[in-house]
Parts: sequence; structure tokens; C-alpha cells
Amino acid sequence: MVRQLAARGIARDRVHVRALIIAFIAGGLIAGSFLLIVLGAGMAQASDRRSAAAQASGQPQMITIQGYLARRRALANGRTPPSAESRVAAMGGLYPGFDESAPHDVFGTRILPVTSTPGLADWVATRAEAEAEQPMLSLCASTPASCVHPRLKAWAKMMSEAARHSAVAQLSFVSREINRIAVYESDAARFGMPDRWASPLTFLTSSGDCEDYVIAKYWSLKMLGVAESAMRVVLVRDRITRLDHAVLAVRIGSERYILDNQTDRVAPDSAIDRYTALYSLASGGQWMHAVFVASAALALPSTVEPAGGILSLRGGFNEARKAP
Repeated sequence: MVRQLAARGIARDRVHVRALIIAFIAGGLIAGSFLLIVLGAGMAQASDRRSAAAQASGQPQMITIQGYLARRRALANGRTPPSAESRVAAMGGLYPGFDESAPHDVFGTRILPVTSTPGLADWVATRAEAEAEQPMLSLCASTPASCVHPRLKAWAKMMSEAARHSAVAQLSFVSREINRIAVYESDAARFGMPDRWASPLTFLTSSGDCEDYVIAKYWSLKMLGVAESAMRVVLVRDRITRLDHAVLAVRIGSERYILDNQTDRVAPDSAIDRYTALYSLASGGQWMHAVFVASAALALPSTVEPAGGILSLRGGFNEARKAP
């Protein structure tokens, strides 16, 4: 009996201790959440203060391209522009008013790492599909007779020939051949929706638009041995068609080369003046693109938006197959 009572007492004590631990953890989580809210609000206020100070002093400010477009939309609709450069918090990341340390990147922009961007869910899902397709694609590439579709056979031949090229010559060959092999069809025409991403196997055996070309090139180069860390899917605003578009940027040495379904020419981003980068996706993260601007006018540099302000407010990746 004494042992039973002792055992019950120990059990009660354990329950009490467990309850205390749970209460302590819960209290810590609540306090931590409150602290994050306070810190987040403080950072947003600090960002506003830095922006206001930069504007007052005439100091250049950094603004994301998406933030700039948000300001333009607000002004066009007679609303007050979002504060703190539209805060990119809406995209899942905190954003300072200006940051000289932000790395230089494609098309004359800087990049800021964020936790989310438009297209991220599609990118993650499509990568998962491509990983699942990898055994079939590998078999097709090594044994073209096993390929179940004429365009897959053409792709397997391309892969065999591409393996004999290296560096920029390989990029040019893969980009040109996939542009030739694949069939273009906008998502609006095919699916009745502005945007739907396809895996390489699905795209090569059916049809697709710009981001599908990008993913097919990305995966083909990955299979050829190009490091994923050197490649990035870049979503851009095409200043000629005034539509959103997707290209593949591949880093070789100090240059980033652009692979594009609108042209067979592969060139460094510095030699291409038709695109403004919005955001990027890669195996290692995602980024918003930003620029420094004159704080008073918030006009983009001419390298990003030439005179005339032709960045449109339209969205969706329904570009022309071969725009002029």
C-alpha cells in the first residue's frame, strides 16, 4: 500500500512537473511571439524613419522593382503609396530603406534575400516533379531508343551533342536547341489561366511558355553537370512587349549569361537592355531585385527604365514567342 501511494505521488509529481514545463514553454512562446511582433513593428518604423531621413537629406534610397510598381499603381489609382518601400514584408521578408551592402546582380539591379516571392510555390512543385522524372530523363538521355516521344528523342540527341561542348558554347547550344525542339503555347491559350509551370518531361512532350523553357534548360544543364548554384530563374519585365517574362541566368566566371526563348542569342546580362529584373528563384533561395533611386523623384535609373517610363503594370507570363 505504501509503495502504491508513493508511486501515485510520484506520478502526480510528474504530471505537475510536466504541466509546469508545458506552461513555461507556452509562456515563452507567447512572450517570444510578442517580442517578434514588437521587433517587427520596430524594424518597420525604423525603416520608415530611415526612408524619411534619406528623402530629407537627398540620400539615394533602395527600392525593390516590385515596390516601385506598387507605388506607381497606388499613385495611378489616387491612393497613398505604400511606406517603407512597400516593405517586402508582404512578400515574406523585412526590407531596409537603403542598404549599400546589397549585392550587384543582373540587369543593373541589387538583390535582397526574402522568404517568399511570386512563383515560389510553382517553382518548388515543379522542381519536385523534375526530381521524380529524373530516372526517366536519364534513361532517355543515355538510351534514345527508350524515349517515348519524338521530341524527347530530339532532346536526347541534343544532350549527347551538348556534352561535347563546354562553358558558353554549351549554354548557347542547349538554349538554341530547346528553343527549336519545344512547342510554344501560352498558359492562357492552353489552360485558360495566366500562369502554370510545367516539369521538363511534361513540357517537352506537350507545350508551354517562357518559364517552361527556362525550367527545361535549367534541368538539362543540371544533368550536363552545371552546378545549380550557378543558375537562377529570373522573372523580368520585358520593356519591349511590356509583359512579364522569364529567363535563365547562368554564371560563368564573373559574367551571368542569359538564356531566353525569345532569342537564340546567349549573351551576358550587361549586353541585354530590354529586361528589368523583378525577382529570382534558385535551388538555394529566392531574391527580390532592387535599385538605388533619387529619393525625391523615385525615378528608376535609365539602365533599368529608360526615358518614357515604359514599365507596364500588367502581369502574367504570356509573352510573344519571338517578340521583335
